[in-house]
Amino acid sequence: MGWGYRILGGTAAVLGAVSLVCALLTLLPGLLLPESRWSAVASGTFIILLFGAAVVWSLVSVGRPRRLWLPLRCLPGKVQAALGALVAGGAVLTLVDLAQGSVLRSPKTEYGSYYAFDKTTREWVEIFSRAEYEALVELEQRGVHADASLFLGIAAALFLSMGELRRR
Repeated sequence: MGWGYRILGGTAAVLGAVSLVCALLTLLPGLLLPESRWSAVASGTFIILLFGAAVVWSLVSVGRPRRLWLPLRCLPGKVQAALGALVAGGAVLTLVDLAQGSVLRSPKTEYGSYYAFDKTTREWVEIFSRAEYEALVELEQRGVHADASLFLGIAAALFLSMGELRRR
C-alpha cells in the first residue's frame, strides 16, 4: 500500500475519531464544548475535502464500489475493527440526533437574549431559559460531530481499501 493512501486514510480516521469523541462528550450532562463555529467549519471542510476526494477517487480508479469490499476485508483485523467502530459510532449518534427531532436549530445569543431558528415557522424565536439554550447547543454540536465522524470513517475505509486494492 502506498504512502499516499496511508496518509489520507490515517488522516481521515484520526479526524473522524476526534469528531466521535467530541460527539460523545456532548452526551455528558453539564459539559459544553466551546461554542465557537470553528469546529463546525473545520468538520465541514474536512468532510468535503476528504470524503469528496475518496468518493471521486474510488469511482474513477475502481469503477464499481463493490470491488472495494474484498480489499477492505484484507486489511488487518485491528484496522477493520477501528474503522467499523468509527463508522458504527458515527451512524448511531447520527440516528440518535435525528430521532430527537427538535424543531429549533442554530442557537445564538444577541444582546443578552437567546434565539433559535424554528424550522416550522422559518423564523427566529426567543428562548427564555439558559438550560434550553444549552440543550440546543449540545444537540447541534452532537449532530455536526456525529456526521463528521460517520463520513470521515467512510472516507478512511475507502482510502485504505483503495490502497490495498492497488497493492494487489
